[in-house]
Amino acid sequence: MLFSKLMFLFDKLNSIRSQLSLSFLAVSLVPCICLLFVFLYQAQEYRYKEDLSQERATERLAETIAQHVEMHRRGIEAAAKQITLRGGAGTSSKEDLQAVLAALHEQFPGFINLYFADTKAKTLAFYPEFNTAGKSMVGVDFSHRWHYSKLLEEKKTHISPVMKGEGGTEKLLITIVSPYFSGPNGKFLGFVLGALDLSKIGNLVNSLNLEPEYFSVITDSENYIISSPGWNELSQPKRLVSLAEDSKIKNKTEHYSELKKANVFSTVKSVDPLNWQVRISRMSEDRSKNFNVVLVCGFLGISILLLFIWYLTKKLAFNFAIDLEQLSKLAQKIARGEFPTRKKEFLFRNEQTQEVRALASSLLSMSKDLKAAHEKMQEANNHLRTGVQHKTATLTAVLESMEEGFALFAGRGLPLFINKNLEQLLNIPKWEIRSCEQFLHFFKGENQNLTLSEIFKHYQSLIKKSEKVWLRLHLFPVNTSTEIIGYALTVKDVSKQTQLENLKNSLISIVAHEMKTPVAALRMEVDTLRRKDVEWPREFVEETVEDIADEVKRLEHLVTDWLDISKIESGSLKLSLKNINLQAVIEEAAAEVKRTSRCEFLIDAKDCEVLADRNRIRQVFINLFSNAVRYCDRMPSVGVRVKMGERVEVSVKDNGIGIASDNLGKIFEKFHQVDMTDLRRQGGTGLGLAICKGIIEAHGGVIRAESVLGQGSTFYIYLPRVVK
Repeated sequence: MLFSKLMFLFDKLNSIRSQLSLSFLAVSLVPCICLLFVFLYQAQEYRYKEDLSQERATERLAETIAQHVEMHRRGIEAAAKQITLRGGAGTSSKEDLQAVLAALHEQFPGFINLYFADTKAKTLAFYPEFNTAGKSMVGVDFSHRWHYSKLLEEKKTHISPVMKGEGGTEKLLITIVSPYFSGPNGKFLGFVLGALDLSKIGNLVNSLNLEPEYFSVITDSENYIISSPGWNELSQPKRLVSLAEDSKIKNKTEHYSELKKANVFSTVKSVDPLNWQVRISRMSEDRSKNFNVVLVCGFLGISILLLFIWYLTKKLAFNFAIDLEQLSKLAQKIARGEFPTRKKEFLFRNEQTQEVRALASSLLSMSKDLKAAHEKMQEANNHLRTGVQHKTATLTAVLESMEEGFALFAGRGLPLFINKNLEQLLNIPKWEIRSCEQFLHFFKGENQNLTLSEIFKHYQSLIKKSEKVWLRLHLFPVNTSTEIIGYALTVKDVSKQTQLENLKNSLISIVAHEMKTPVAALRMEVDTLRRKDVEWPREFVEETVEDIADEVKRLEHLVTDWLDISKIESGSLKLSLKNINLQAVIEEAAAEVKRTSRCEFLIDAKDCEVLADRNRIRQVFINLFSNAVRYCDRMPSVGVRVKMGERVEVSVKDNGIGIASDNLGKIFEKFHQVDMTDLRRQGGTGLGLAICKGIIEAHGGVIRAESVLGQGSTFYIYLPRVVK
């Protein structure tokens, strides 16, 4: 819709009337634009002078603050040097130190507090000696403060960021700290500190008499506010903005102010070497006010002038262009197949002219001839369409009735027909298949890297494999006696026969592997006992019989697993449901596993009852504990935890080798093992977890697993809770 409107507007602008109007408009537009540029230049010049004045004010304020802080820093360093020349604070009395601090405060009234401290940051003298509560400040420990950790790193003068005072004052302040020594090259004995009153810096700002629309913001090296509008209302140090965001503000920039909650224009100056920032700002709205007034007035004046010129030129061009526009409309209707035949449908202002009258008559005559030819062609097309639709419907019905999926592609691989069976087999909507090459990407096989022409040349079949679906694709060209005109393919579901073949191979492999070992052991033990040339001791005979019994038990366990999985799959698994103590069942299973292997168990289970078959639930835990022992490269450790909720949740966590994420979703399938070869790490039929799942689901519960490869696995069992 929008495209149609744009095209209509473009056609209107392409008319003779519009071209004449635009020509007059363009001639008038040049002087208007020149006048506007003059206005813009004057406004820009005025704004440049204001910005320059603001920048110079920022530089003056930065120099004043730098001198103020530098003067107080030198005062602190002088006091530290004086104590150093005396040999340290230990050689002076408390009264002497107090006198030094009083003289320092008198000379530099910008300090709120002053004190001497030893190497452990305990005050030796403090000015004023007593705080507002009347408590002496001598002997107070300030080792937790910022300046003390800095002095320990570097024995030199440091100026802190904004911090809240302690003890002597609760105001926000900045500390200047300088160390003193036992002599000019002696060891570190302590430090002298002065707390600089931030309100004095605010007085410096006021002394510059900035313009009323200006406001200043001073921040320290960590972007904490030293002075700003409303600073006295702060009770804790506050950053203006984050350091990362503040780094984007350059020497002169327009940005959003956190203080004013609006856009401001700021000039920024660094106070060296403090790495402070002095920023003087004014509202962007005030800065742009004069510029915007000139800009708006200029645009309004030019717009009014242009509209007036457009009206005059449109009136002048109307009579000249109306006939050509009407002829153009007549030709457009013929092109759209409307075929007008009456001249009355169009308004011709200058029809008395010979050229317009002759052209209109010729167009109307041509329209009549085209209309007659169009009707005959339409009738022939209808007959042809009916025949094609009938044959197409017949062919479509035949192809849709095929058992296999079928697709037909044009010579360049574009799809012509795809039946419903193919969509169902691949679960792919036909509108997603745009080419034959794209279709082949859905199949994987050893020939997947062949090009389309190579596949046609060799008539290859492709196989698509997934967990439970196997599809066979056959691709062949459709050609005439001289050339290939298209391509066709069929897709057949071979999942059942493939699954049966795989199941048969897996069964043969597992039975051969698992039964070979116990049968071989039984044969060896029996042959040993049957030897007539040796008289075996009774103890050896009993031990051999015991080994034979173990192998028989192993065979019995294999047969039991087969019977259990058969009952589960046929739905004939019977349960003897009773209220059982789950903790006791877990402990019995752990004891059973401990009898045949070394394993540590950590069981966190309160007494809880579930309605379950005791022997089957015990079988589940024995399977899980045995797997934890079997698949572990270190001392096996199993943690069991029971939680009571709407359902009983039992988690079994081991420290084994873990299960890869690719295999985690398949471990509860029968015959599935991570390594299916005869050389796999551990024995087993691959039925244990499948039996566990069948038993739990028969109880109306759920079992699932989580695992991290190399760290271990956790199995979660959820059983219905007994309602008392």
